[in-house]
Amino acid sequence: MLGEVAVLPAIYAAAAAAVFAMLAELAIDPRGLAFVVLVAFAVYLLDRVKWRDGWIDPADLEAHPRRQQRLLRHRGGWRLLAAAALLAATVAGWWSGESLATRWLAAVPAAAAFGAFLYGGRPRGSIARPKDLIWLKNLAVAAAIAALAIAATLAFHGEGVTPFEALDALAAPPLALAALAISARVAGDAIWCDLDDADADRHHRTESVPSRLGARAAWTMGLLACLAGAALAVAARPDAFGLTAAGMATIGSIALSLRRPSRVRDLAEARLAIEASVLVVLAWPFG
Repeated sequence: MLGEVAVLPAIYAAAAAAVFAMLAELAIDPRGLAFVVLVAFAVYLLDRVKWRDGWIDPADLEAHPRRQQRLLRHRGGWRLLAAAALLAATVAGWWSGESLATRWLAAVPAAAAFGAFLYGGRPRGSIARPKDLIWLKNLAVAAAIAALAIAATLAFHGEGVTPFEALDALAAPPLALAALAISARVAGDAIWCDLDDADADRHHRTESVPSRLGARAAWTMGLLACLAGAALAVAARPDAFGLTAAGMATIGSIALSLRRPSRVRDLAEARLAIEASVLVVLAWPFG
C-alpha cells in the first residue's frame, strides 16, 4: 500500500538524501528530508494519476492494474493531495534561506513537477518521450532523485547557500564523489524496478533495459551500477563509515540479484531506506 500511494518512493528519495549527506559529512537536516519527501511524494503520485484523465498512461494500467484502479477511483483527491504537497514544499523551500538569493529551493517543486511532465506526463504518441528511451529513462530518474537530494541537503546547510555556492561546494571531490555514489545507486535500483513493468513497456514501445535487453541483462547491469555506487561511497569517505556503507550496499545488492524476486520495486526502495536508517544510527560513533 505504501508503494501504491507513492509513500515508499518518497521515503526512498529521503534515504538517498540522508546517505548523500553522511557520505559528504554534512549534517542531516530534518527540514531537508521533509522537503524531499513532499516533492518526491507529489511527483511520483502525479506520475500515476496525472493531472488529467486523458494523460493517464495505458502502460501503467497494464503493468499495475489493481494499483491503478484503486488510485484512479479517487484520482481527484490524490491530485489535490499532490498539489498540496507541492505547495507545502514550496513554502518549506522559501524558508530554507534568509535572503532571496538563498531561497532558490522554493522553485524546485514546480521544476520537479514540470520535469516529470516532460519525462512521461502523457501517453506515448508518435514521438518518443524521455521515458521511452533506453538509458535516458534510468539516467533521468537517477539524476532527478540525486539532484533533489543534493539540492535539499545543501540548501538547508548552515544559514543557506546561493545556487552558485551550492555548485562550488559540489565541485569539491568529497561532495562530487558522494553525488556520483548516490546517482549510481539510484540508477541501478531504477534498472531493477523496470523489471516489474517489462511486459507492459514492451507492449507500449517503452524501451527500458529489461524490455529491450532482457531480464538477465537488467539484473547484471543493475548490480554493476549498485556496486559502482558502493565503490564511489568508499572513495567519497575512505574511513570505517564509508566501508560500512559500501559493505551494506554490496551485500544487499548481491543478495537481491541472486534472489531475483518476481516483484522488485518495493524491495529495492525499502532496502535503501533500511540502509540509511542503520547508517544514521552508526554515524555517531564514526564521527
